[in-house]
Amino acid sequence: MLLQASQILEKAQEEILADEITRLFKEKEFIELSERWLIINHRKTVYRIMQAYGNDIKRQVLMCTAENALTASQIIEKTNLPISSTYREIDELISDGLLLRVGYDKTQKKTASKLLALIQNMKIDIDGNRISVLIKTNKSNDAFLL
Repeated sequence: MLLQASQILEKAQEEILADEITRLFKEKEFIELSERWLIINHRKTVYRIMQAYGNDIKRQVLMCTAENALTASQIIEKTNLPISSTYREIDELISDGLLLRVGYDKTQKKTASKLLALIQNMKIDIDGNRISVLIKTNKSNDAFLL
């Protein structure tokens, strides 16, 4: 019984980041600014974003896909990161909602997902004990704000 409660709690904590941001936006926990900048004050969300950008491989993947959608092989080719580690981090970024599948690339009899970072640009604001993250989403990701 205790194991089931632990599994339920763990599953609840694995909420996808894009869903979390959308929910917070609807609850007015962040404020829309000009030019599609959003301020995120929710501690858990700020922590998850900063944790992803604190990981070297994840940061390189997110920066590489901030402007243009790329396939995993294109990301690896562009960044020269280790193959297996990069695929593992890409899977985690997709699970967290920071990396989105936005289409497919069909080349040489293979179909690969094109990936685009949710966040195009980010700023961190520290005021005393309060940390806020300002994010600017990609134009392609405007639908997530609706």
